[in-house]
Amino acid sequence: KPAAAAISAALATYLLPAVPEGAVWVQDPDLYHATLYHASSHAKPVPATSGDVLTEARAIQAVAAATCPIRAVLERVVLTSTGVVVACWQATSAGAEPAALRASLAAALPNA
Repeated sequence: KPAAAAISAALATYLLPAVPEGAVWVQDPDLYHATLYHASSHAKPVPATSGDVLTEARAIQAVAAATCPIRAVLERVVLTSTGVVVACWQATSAGAEPAALRASLAAALPNA
């Protein structure tokens, strides 16, 4: 969370004064997230019953308990030509590797 707060503060200091008011929507740094795995998408929806969802939720909790936390450091911040600010993170040896988490999720979610 400290890195997210630092990025948000830097945006407020350097980016917001340089663009028209209302041109940038700033995410609450407490709500930042990283998507490491998609179990389905709008392009390939996977129908699921409430029982299926509960089973998947338990599988995800088991994977997270075995592989998390992922420790990472902020490597760089990129501002795209369309105004999207992307935080690029590098996993450190102190935590789990994101690829291992993805592989574990793929194994635990056979319908994904």
